[in-house]
Amino acid sequence: MSNMEKSLYSLTVSIMAGVLSHYILKWLDGNENKDSN
Repeated sequence: MSNMEKSLYSLTVSIMAGVLSHYILKWLDGNENKDSN
């Protein structure tokens, strides 16, 4: 793997991790809000 591919791979992984954690937090918040309502 070239340096370009390595940096692209790590960039993709970090973006995916950020998006995943964002959706997981939204999903958890949504579940808690349903229970309180």
